[in-house]
Amino acid sequence: MGALIDGDLNCRGGVFEHDDGNSDALTVDRATVGGRVFLSDKFESQGQVRFVGAEVGGQVVCSGGKFSNEGKFAVSFQGMSIGDALIWCKLRSAP
Repeated sequence: MGALIDGDLNCRGGVFEHDDGNSDALTVDRATVGGRVFLSDKFESQGQVRFVGAEVGGQVVCSGGKFSNEGKFAVSFQGMSIGDALIWCKLRSAP
């Protein structure tokens, strides 16, 4: 939370899972990413992916992956600022 990343945040092909005490799989709240964010290319999350209040200078690419969080929101981009575009396509549904 609150990280400063000068370049891209590359989570292509990453697998993120929550632990038993927390429903978040990836928390990037209030972070600043100077470049692009990649949650793509077989990216998988089991738990919420949070970018609440984050600032991203470039694109946010969510393509070719799966977001899941049983009975809860799988993604929260509340208050997020994206400098270019949100690409949201070719996502697999959770079982």
